[in-house]
Parts: sequence; C-alpha cells; structure tokens
Amino acid sequence: MKTLTSLAGILMAAISSAGTIAINTDFGANGDYTVGTTSMHDWIGTLTIAFDETATVYTGYCTDPLTSYIGGSNQYSITTTNAGLPAYDRNLIAYIVNHHTFGADAITAPAAQLAVWDTIYDSQPGDVASGVFSVQSLDGYSAIDYALVVNQANAYLAEAFANATPADNSLFFQPTSTFQNQTFAAPVPEPATMAVVGLGLLALRRRKAK
Repeated sequence: MKTLTSLAGILMAAISSAGTIAINTDFGANGDYTVGTTSMHDWIGTLTIAFDETATVYTGYCTDPLTSYIGGSNQYSITTTNAGLPAYDRNLIAYIVNHHTFGADAITAPAAQLAVWDTIYDSQPGDVASGVFSVQSLDGYSAIDYALVVNQANAYLAEAFANATPADNSLFFQPTSTFQNQTFAAPVPEPATMAVVGLGLLALRRRKAK
C-alpha cells in the first residue's frame, strides 16, 4: 500500500522541531485505570497544548498512561514517528485524534483518550474496559455517563480499525524529561496550505486515472 504525505507531515515544515509547550487539562476527569498489573489514577481527557507559549493552542491527548499528568511548561521535541509506537498504532491513534478532537465534550474527550491508550496496549478492535489496558471509573461521572464514555471509546476503536490508513498521521510531543508524551490533531491549515494540499490530491487522482 502506498503511503501518502499527510497533512501533519506538511505542517511539520512550518513548525519548529523543538521548543517549550505549556500543557493544561481540558474536557474529562481523573479516573482509575490499569495497564497490566499497574494501577493508575490520573487525568483522562483532552489536554490543551500551547506551543512556545504563544497564543496558538492545540488540543491533544496523552500517549503515555504510565506517566502521571504534570501541568505547566516543559521542553519537547516534535515528531510524527513517536518512539516505541509501531507505525500501525500511530495510524490508529492519528485517525482517532484527527477525527474526534475538535468539538470534544465531557463524553467524547475521555472516550477518545481511552481509545488512544487501548490502541497502544491491546489488539484492535478492542474494549477499553478489559484487556491489558482497562478503565474502571471516572471521578464525578454517573454510572450512565461512565457507560456512555466506555461505549463511545469502543466505537472509536472499531471505527479506527475499519478506516485508518498509512495516510493517517498526527504530531507527537516527546518530552526531554519525565513528562508524558502527547499527541495532537493536525491544526486546520491556512487557505494557502489547503490549496497546496488540494493540488497534490488532484495530481494524485490524475496519476491514478492514467
């Protein structure tokens, strides 16, 4: 299967490969989950990521559930090939974050985060409530809302498993210290960038037609 150039890859040319980011929690809650025999109580949901402490704020997710969330600023490098994650897992994660980040709310945000973590540790399509990675609770959520989150997370996993391709990619923040690894959806490009992407897709379509 031919690998297409992703939007995230194009945007890499316009973003510095390293810098300072400030991270804060967004939609979601603290919750209980396990990874193998390790029990964690930590943030489950979206994170806001301000790159180089500018006015530009991205929304993303943690890809490192065994490291506790620490807010504030830290030095990060940016890559599309997160160390330790096979390409197929990166494609699944990218599909989830690129399709289910914008407009996230109190149900969909923790659901997407759980789906990202389950992708890393379990075969797909998985179940976020069982397996090597599994969630047990979300602080302050009723039983009904918790069930909605779990069901939505499993729906995201099934959707990504059915639709993700090598063209799906996202950007990863990798810390220079013991902070969590993060991933965020490709930002909406400027019109000029969209025109370049459109021309590229048109050329690809014409090439396939020949």
